[in-house]
Amino acid sequence: MMDTIQLSKDGAKNEIVEFESGTADMETAVQKIVIANDADYGQATDLLKKVKDRIKELDAKRKEMVKIPNEYVDWVNDQFRPLTAKGEAIKRCIEGKITAYAAEQRKIAEELERIRREEEAARLAIQQKRMEELAQKTNNEKILEQAIVVEEKREQLAAAPVEIKTQAVKTATSSTNIRQQWTFEIVDAPQVPRKYCVPDKTLINAAIKLGERDIPGLRVFQKDIVVSR
Repeated sequence: MMDTIQLSKDGAKNEIVEFESGTADMETAVQKIVIANDADYGQATDLLKKVKDRIKELDAKRKEMVKIPNEYVDWVNDQFRPLTAKGEAIKRCIEGKITAYAAEQRKIAEELERIRREEEAARLAIQQKRMEELAQKTNNEKILEQAIVVEEKREQLAAAPVEIKTQAVKTATSSTNIRQQWTFEIVDAPQVPRKYCVPDKTLINAAIKLGERDIPGLRVFQKDIVVSR
């Protein structure tokens, strides 16, 4: 088993300080450079080489200083990764059982609600018929208007979607609720509208490297890149 390591920011800072002054000097030199002739161009090239060498030194030093801590981090991650994966699998399992039970209960509740609505609609239909018959016999417009209101209620009841929300479950130590969320899965990729598709830059660059120059929707061009040794 790997022992816990101790890191010192002060010690690391002492090793970093020596790089700071040299980097500051380079920054000052770069700001003063004005390339007006071939000689200036050559001096800029030399300074660019020094800057690139300094960047390599900085990266090498950084890698040296983080090697042991990174090895420790990798080891710790390796120890916890299977435990976390197992925990996630257990979580998915219990969530699956909870959602399955909630879905079944919601299905039962929706069926009961449909039955209730059918019974309510039947009752309203009877009430409407009686009111219409009474309005016709008595020639009472007010009762006829009330019958129309009942008819509208029956139509609204039939048109309204059946939506049953799962009640939250609370215990002494936890609380769980089922929340429905819109999501998607791709069933036919070519049918997905273009506005939802992002060009794959990796594939495009690979095609250009292979010589492709005429790609619809793209302007393939060359740009200057500084290459120095």
